[in-house]
Amino acid sequence: MKTSILLKPAYIPCGAAIMGLVAWAAPATADVTAKVEGEFQINFSPMISPVVVSTTAGTFFEELGADVTALAEAAADFTSVPPQNALAEAKIHTDVEGGKPSFFGEAGSLATTSGLFLVEAGEEFYFDFRFDLNLEIGIDDPTFEMAKAIAEAGLFLSSQASDDLDISSLNPEEIEALFNQDNYNPLDNFLVSAELSSSNKSFFSFSSTPTFSFGQTKIKEDFDGLNQQLIFDIGGTYRKTFSEATLVKFESAFLGSRVSVQAVPAPSFLWGIVLIGVVGLSSKLKAQCQKLI
Repeated sequence: MKTSILLKPAYIPCGAAIMGLVAWAAPATADVTAKVEGEFQINFSPMISPVVVSTTAGTFFEELGADVTALAEAAADFTSVPPQNALAEAKIHTDVEGGKPSFFGEAGSLATTSGLFLVEAGEEFYFDFRFDLNLEIGIDDPTFEMAKAIAEAGLFLSSQASDDLDISSLNPEEIEALFNQDNYNPLDNFLVSAELSSSNKSFFSFSSTPTFSFGQTKIKEDFDGLNQQLIFDIGGTYRKTFSEATLVKFESAFLGSRVSVQAVPAPSFLWGIVLIGVVGLSSKLKAQCQKLI
């Protein structure tokens, strides 16, 4: 059995950025495959710069059997160097493939970006964005082979009144404490969830609060047969003006994935993969990586 886990979070002062990337050798062609690829890019108004930004990139994989290989990559970046626009972006690539006679493989990736913005009374908080997801699974024989690909992507915003806060008077520790406060109120969000499964019903869902404005959306679904695919491509804008000075917390823009392949008679307890949200995936990564951080 081969197992690997990595999670590296960071808080970054305005004007800096971080990127985390983990990779293993790409799998060879095999009989059973499961793959998720995703990326997003968020471009903020040049009139507003974040006070602090944070990124996390985490991966894990597990291989059991002689003919199974896994790949897990995650990268996140949040740059803010005035007068350039603040830019948040992330990518994930999770891929597991297996051959005969019996095997189990699993991999997961998580990439997130967060930030805190001070928006003055009457000032517009604005950004445009694009999210892309591609899920694929394939098997040869449904009587003893199984494949599953799960992905979630989304964006969550919260806010609180700034109470005439003078950001410039705060030191980095005080700014980080401000960022980590738990008294922010939910503001807006959208969420994409998808699962392809050779043994259960595949599905796709999308939800959003009204403040987001979406442009052209591309959705391609093929949930039938031994080979399934979902392509999701969406772009849009977010605009909101506040009547008082407000701290807007970019809680999380994220991509999360988990893929699995199996051929019996691998141990049955290794299957049973269920849909988990990004919070669940993040918690698993953090718990498993606790010894490494």
